[in-house]
Amino acid sequence: LEREKLQMEKTKLEKQSSKVNHPQLDRLQLPMFEESRDRFDCYLERFENYAKLKEIPQKDWAVHLSMSLSGETLEALYGLPQEQQLNYDVVKQALMRKHSLTEEGFKREFYSTKPLTNESPVQFVTRLGRLFDNWLKCVNIPHSYEGIRSLMIKEEFFKRCNADLVAYLKEKSEKDILVLAELAQKYQDAHGSNMSTCNSTPRSMPPVQQGSNGTA
Repeated sequence: LEREKLQMEKTKLEKQSSKVNHPQLDRLQLPMFEESRDRFDCYLERFENYAKLKEIPQKDWAVHLSMSLSGETLEALYGLPQEQQLNYDVVKQALMRKHSLTEEGFKREFYSTKPLTNESPVQFVTRLGRLFDNWLKCVNIPHSYEGIRSLMIKEEFFKRCNADLVAYLKEKSEKDILVLAELAQKYQDAHGSNMSTCNSTPRSMPPVQQGSNGTA
């Protein structure tokens, strides 16, 4: 009986110790995300790196992230169905879209971004590279010569087609450029059009809005 009593006390102490030291109970010591100051993709990368360092299980990341958000970003999270608010991948995608961190958003920024005040050439090139990498992640293509070649050809093809055809092709989410061309052919056959009815000159990227002082 005495041994059983000691074993019960030992088990009780082990459970209490495990509960106190459980990483899930420790709030990540990160500054709150400020919409007016922070880029969400940069903040998210820092959050994920820190969560891995603290060995937080990924199933708990959504809860920890919500504790670091405020304003419209927090509202966007709680705008999801309740069962999805605990799914980090779903939360991440929803908040990325909220901040225009999508394929179109990264592509637009990659083509229109300019050096920031006091930004060195090395920093600017690094930032361009990060934008391009994020664009590729959103497109979800192989990071290979063939994958990037296909992406560039597709972009140039889209620039020379009318808006209705481009919208139709984007809805198909097809990554193979030859299959994409076949879909374009079927669309043109159905609508009685051909390549000559596409835009004769490339469609340029939308101009970057400028502030009152003339800077981007």
